[in-house]
Amino acid sequence: PTTPTTPTRQPQPVASMHKLVPLFVGFILVACSNRKAADTATQPQSATQTGSPPQSDAVAPAICTERSSTEGGCECSGEDGFDTYRFTQGEHERCFTTYVDPQTTGERLPLVIEPDSYTTNALVPPDGVRTFASQFNVRRIDLTSPTGNWDFPLDNRVNEDNYTTQCDPENSTEIAYLQGVFAVVDQMIEDGLVDEDKVYVAGFSQGSVFTLFAATCFPDRITGISQGGAG
Repeated sequence: PTTPTTPTRQPQPVASMHKLVPLFVGFILVACSNRKAADTATQPQSATQTGSPPQSDAVAPAICTERSSTEGGCECSGEDGFDTYRFTQGEHERCFTTYVDPQTTGERLPLVIEPDSYTTNALVPPDGVRTFASQFNVRRIDLTSPTGNWDFPLDNRVNEDNYTTQCDPENSTEIAYLQGVFAVVDQMIEDGLVDEDKVYVAGFSQGSVFTLFAATCFPDRITGISQGGAG
């Protein structure tokens, strides 16, 4: 008799994400791949099959307090509860800002990551972030881009022939950027601020497309997504 072989899990298109999860009123989140699924796979072939992409050589983000004099540089928050993280990627400064309500530092809360490339390295108005975090009892991270656009992989031409390479770091600078973001998320989890099983990404317009891209390339880090006006 022939010896049975262990099947290798085949890469699944993004459309396979199926579980619906409510996070708060007005948001229905589409759950990403089960975090434990990669444990049962053999001989992983790509990031889209088994989890996050291989680590890039990006410099670790550091908290900044003053806006850079570089054109298009990051605006850094000095507001209570806000921390802006900054690092250099190629010719650009990259940054993102976290918010933790100082009144809830002893709790592990859900985290909502919100990408908004149109801010072009500027801060989201803090009052709106505070209201959002208080109303829904969550932590918040706001992502931004130095150019006003996200660097989507493969010149925005992802298809059934090349989609397994879309999460390779050489095909998008956003992979290294998101690795920097998740390094800070890991620290927030370690500090007891974030529930690691409740990490969500919510975006609108181009940010909505980025949300799906992030969930595709980091399925083991993201619990669910919310998209609005994708295009």
